Amino acid sequence: RELCTRYETLLLIDETHTISAGPGGCTKAWNLRPDIVTIGKTLGAGIPSAAYGLTDAVSHRIYEHTDWKNADVGGIGGTLAGNALSLAAMRATLGEVLTDEAFDRMIALGERFEQGVEGVIVGRELPWHVVRLGCRVEYLFRPDRARNGSEAAAGQDDEVDPFIHLYLLNRGVLMTPFHNMALMSPATTAEDVDRHTEVFAQMAEELSKTLGRTLTAAGVRQCIHRARELFASLLIDEVGLLLEHEPVRRFLIRLARRIRKYGGSLILVSQNPGDFFETKDGAVLATNPSILLLGSQKHSEAVKLQKAFNLTERQVNYLETAERGDFLLIAGPNRVPVHIMAPPWMDELIVRSRGH
Repeated sequence: RELCTRYETLLLIDETHTISAGPGGCTKAWNLRPDIVTIGKTLGAGIPSAAYGLTDAVSHRIYEHTDWKNADVGGIGGTLAGNALSLAAMRATLGEVLTDEAFDRMIALGERFEQGVEGVIVGRELPWHVVRLGCRVEYLFRPDRARNGSEAAAGQDDEVDPFIHLYLLNRGVLMTPFHNMALMSPATTAEDVDRHTEVFAQMAEELSKTLGRTLTAAGVRQCIHRARELFASLLIDEVGLLLEHEPVRRFLIRLARRIRKYGGSLILVSQNPGDFFETKDGAVLATNPSILLLGSQKHSEAVKLQKAFNLTERQVNYLETAERGDFLLIAGPNRVPVHIMAPPWMDELIVRSRGH
C-alpha cells in the first residue's frame, strides 16, 4: 500500500479465491486498503456473476475521464449483464451463505481440517504441508509452503495426486478434482471433516509402507531444486534403507551423475556396505565414487568389499580390526589407512546438539 501510494499506482485486489478468509475476504480480515476490489463467481455460488468496488477518489477520476457520448451500457444492464439468474444467485449467496455466522462456523471447521491433516503429515514424517485460508484448506506435496505459482505447481505430483483422490473417493470422500483443496460450506459437519482425517491417515499409512522410499527421494529432489545456487554437499545417512526400493536406487544413480552440474557432491553413508551389493544399481553407487572411506567391518562385509575393490588380505585384516576413527581411504588406485579425529570444538558441538 505504501509503495503504491508513493508511486501513484492503483492497488487492486481480486477476492474471487480469497473470500474464504471471511466476510470481506482478505481485504477485511487483514485490514487492507486497496483502491479497487473485485470478486467473481464466488459471489453467486458458481453462477456467472461479478462485482467491483472503488474508492471515492478512483470513482471520481473515472467519471471525470468518461466520454459519455461514446459510452455504452456494457457492465450494467446490457444484454450480457444484469442477468436475473445471476442477481438472484448473488442475493441468495450474500444472504444465506457468506454471512458472519456461517463464516465463524466454516472457519472453525477449516481449522479442524487443517489440524487433522497436519497431524497425519507430521506423524508420518511426510515431505508435504497443509495450508489454510479461512475456511479453505489445501495440501501440497512439498515440505515448505509455496511462495509463488511456480512453486505451487512444482508441489503437485502426477502420481500421488490421483492416487489420493481415488483412495478418498472409494471411501466416500470426494475432493476437488484438480487439486487437493477442501472448502468448508454451511452444510459441512465436524463428522465430515473427521471422516476425511480418518481416511487421509489410512491412505498415508498405506502409501508410507509401499512408497515411503520414493517420498523420501522426492523430498531430496525438492531440497536440491531449491538449493541449487547454494548447494555444496548432500549427505544421506542410512542409505541402505533407500536402496531397498528400486525407484529410489535409480533416482540416486541419476543424482550421483548430475550433482556436479550444481557444483555439489553426494555423500552416501551406511553401516552395512554389503547393502550396496545386493543389486546392480547399488553396486554402481558403491564403486563409482571418486573417494571412499571404509571403516570397521565384520568378516562377511569385508569379503564383499575385497571383491568389489580388489583389496589385499592385509587391507581386509585392517578393516576387520579397525577401531573408532580408523578408515581405509580409497581414491582411484590408492589405498591408504587413515585415522580421523574430530577437533575438540566439533566434538563439543556434537555433544551439545544431542540435546536439541
